[in-house]
Amino acid sequence: CVLSEQGLSVLPGTTYDLLVQESRDDRHYQLGTASLDYWQPGAPVFRGTGETDLDTLRVDFKVPLQLRTGDHGKLRLIVDAPGGSRAMYLELPAARVATAGLDDVTGPVTSLAFAGGSTRVKVGAELRADLADSSGVSILGTTPLNSVLLEFDGTGQMSNVTDRLVFESGSFTRARVTVPLPENLVPGPHLAAVFASDLLGNVGSDTLSFHVVADAVTGLQDVTVFPNPTPGPARLLFETSDPMTVTWTIFTVSGRSVWQTTHSFAEAGPQVLAWDGRDARGDEIANGVYLYVVRGSAAGDPRHPAIVNGKIVLMK
Repeated sequence: CVLSEQGLSVLPGTTYDLLVQESRDDRHYQLGTASLDYWQPGAPVFRGTGETDLDTLRVDFKVPLQLRTGDHGKLRLIVDAPGGSRAMYLELPAARVATAGLDDVTGPVTSLAFAGGSTRVKVGAELRADLADSSGVSILGTTPLNSVLLEFDGTGQMSNVTDRLVFESGSFTRARVTVPLPENLVPGPHLAAVFASDLLGNVGSDTLSFHVVADAVTGLQDVTVFPNPTPGPARLLFETSDPMTVTWTIFTVSGRSVWQTTHSFAEAGPQVLAWDGRDARGDEIANGVYLYVVRGSAAGDPRHPAIVNGKIVLMK
């Protein structure tokens, strides 16, 4: 690896890990006649990874308006190339420059979600916030206006989760924060809110309503057949509390099985099963009222399935 004025000469396929920090914070401590001079590292202004197929490594990023200026900014670069790994460190001034002509007045586009779009989750489930802003997402984390903050149930108690932010590979405009649900959330309905800012100080936010279920409960929720009545084909819409195998069986009112399907879902969350309105042999069935049973068995608890019963009306 060669660092030059034109850039870092690398082999195609090189991956990089770049950390850029604001200037350090020089401090003085005085107690009576005793004194101590010390400094603290500057907060990160960019932390990203990526890969290049070119012969020169170029990493684009922006720094926030609020960064601490001074002579002791820091850049650390690690590259992992086919010929081996290299690391380099550089101190450089962090200076403030004119920013006239900026017309960005909106914060990051922010989206909160659980894996699979689930809204019924257990404590410890990972809550994900996706962030995007053309001016870049701030990761300073030194004040509420340059941090990623998470709040539950409108309590006003904000958790600073900036250190969990990870930029998409090769990007400074798109990032993700993943946070496990805290253990003190009791079963029942809850509201999560996330707040994030771009490098100009504009704030964006999003909220998500969700339901915490007890850890020992395996369940099927919000089970609905649509349309119902149906002229034939119909869908079963439901949400699983765990990865599970679900069997949907349709019976006549006398108890004879008409049709059945089984599917294994690798993730908890909203799910769909489809019925074509025919019996197991593919023949059309008569108009009337039919019964259905939905049985869900979690991989870790097959002896205690969740069972939901209902009716479906076939009306051609």
